[in-house]
Amino acid sequence: MTHFPQVIITAGGASEPIDAVRSWGNPFTGRTGMAIADAVREFADVTLLLARSAVPSFKTSQPPPGKLTLRPYTTGAELAGLLQHLILDQPAAVFMTAAVSDYRPVKIVKICSEQRIGSTSPPQYLWTVEEIGGSKIKSDYEKIAIVGERSPKIVDLLRFEWGYRGFVYKFKLEAGITEPELIKIASASRVASKADVMVANTLDMIDENTGGAWILDDAGQRRVDRSQLAAALANDLRQRLACGQNP
Repeated sequence: MTHFPQVIITAGGASEPIDAVRSWGNPFTGRTGMAIADAVREFADVTLLLARSAVPSFKTSQPPPGKLTLRPYTTGAELAGLLQHLILDQPAAVFMTAAVSDYRPVKIVKICSEQRIGSTSPPQYLWTVEEIGGSKIKSDYEKIAIVGERSPKIVDLLRFEWGYRGFVYKFKLEAGITEPELIKIASASRVASKADVMVANTLDMIDENTGGAWILDDAGQRRVDRSQLAAALANDLRQRLACGQNP
């Protein structure tokens, strides 16, 4: 029996509950993670942690030899719990493509009154609020506000809290900046997380047909077309495994 290395890929967008019927999240579909899973399965067994909101889509003809295991998640905390358990076996690599909210709702308030303070820009307001709750927030309030609490950066837990020693592929999306600015930010972010590889793009670069991404590692940086990203990352991992590199 052929022995394949184990690879974990997170994909899709996490969703955080506001009440029993509403949530906040993002529109990301998980297609990038699923494409990487298809490419990596040419030489590895893949466990794909896929958001429940994503629609699974994989190769249907000549499936790759590697095994694919799907594990669904909804919230960032659920994703973190699954990942923490799976990396106990120290898989060869983790691709963190999932889009996890930087904040999670912890309180909902109705705005009883508001008053602008001074003439600063951006404007500042003094609000009088009242906390509201229940399994379903009523729809008859004129204005409400959702208080968000910062969520842990799951990718940073890999090295600093969970003792993971395999290859880490970190993904970063920015908006409203130039590509040179993106490279500078992404380079610092990769080092801060002790990631082996950073994949970075802006909202302007995510078009499936015409977009692209920057791949950064210790050797430098290169820009690849969006359509070639999954193959480029799979080839990068294959080479690292063949060379017996250690993070």
